[in-house]
Amino acid sequence: LGEALGTQIQPDEAFTLRDATERMKLHEPQIMAEVQKVCDRALKEFAIEKALDDMVEAWAPIEFDVVAYRTTGTSVVKVSDECNTLLDDHIVLTQQFSFSPHKGPFETRITDWETKLRLVQEVLSEWLACQR
Repeated sequence: LGEALGTQIQPDEAFTLRDATERMKLHEPQIMAEVQKVCDRALKEFAIEKALDDMVEAWAPIEFDVVAYRTTGTSVVKVSDECNTLLDDHIVLTQQFSFSPHKGPFETRITDWETKLRLVQEVLSEWLACQR
């Protein structure tokens, strides 16, 4: 915000809304418009960051079941429909983030997360194909 307004903002315990309003001239329409742009961008960046955090958190408890296959003495991996749905939804959401004009600070994280999701998708697909 300070960069957009061409001023340094260093709030401390004594910093008040009056200080911000007078020093940064927030009462001027062009300044307020610039503040609004910065706030809108920050909000959209926060939404991306929060969604990425939520996706990572959603995968933390996911476990794949390994179950005995009939009486063969071997086991197979069982993948729930919920897991497949979660995977598909997260891939789509991550792709949407990769096209966002607000991805800047999270571009590497988005790319890394999409790569991981794609790898999980590919491994599961091959694994399940092998079990057929």
